[in-house]
Amino acid sequence: MGSRLSTKRTRPGRSKRPGVPTRAFTLRRATRRDLPVLIEHRLGMWREIGGHSETALARHAPAYRRWLDEEWRGGRFVAFLVEGPKGAAAASGALWFVADHPRPGQSARTGYILSIYTDPAFRHQGLASRIVRACVRECRRRKVTRVTLHASKFGRSVYRRLGFERSWEMRRRLAPPR
Repeated sequence: MGSRLSTKRTRPGRSKRPGVPTRAFTLRRATRRDLPVLIEHRLGMWREIGGHSETALARHAPAYRRWLDEEWRGGRFVAFLVEGPKGAAAASGALWFVADHPRPGQSARTGYILSIYTDPAFRHQGLASRIVRACVRECRRRKVTRVTLHASKFGRSVYRRLGFERSWEMRRRLAPPR
């Protein structure tokens, strides 16, 4: 589908958390074999955001898996995984390429960053930022000129530091069809 992402390791040193040594982490492009981790991280993200019952999350998992399969096969989905010591899945995130209406000076696709999640044991070490930067690089590689995301209160400062700006999107939720 595209060029292979090179793996990069963090430099040894101090983390942002005092007294916690920086571990070696590897960023790589996720494969379909990583679907269980991507799904579990997405469920972890929704649990932390709140507002969804465990029953709703259990129903969401197979629907998300089907959606991932379809989008991945169609070449519209890329995911990244950061592995920590001993191969532990420390963080993950994804990029979905969405067809967009034509706009002057912009590509006809939008890169939509979603499901950024860092396992609590590995937080405050810049892993989410690494994933977002990988997503932006992938957009540039594909000549996508617009990148969007919906930030939870937990991620807003990360995205702001990486150059994302607040927009004034509006939405209306409709009742599901009966």
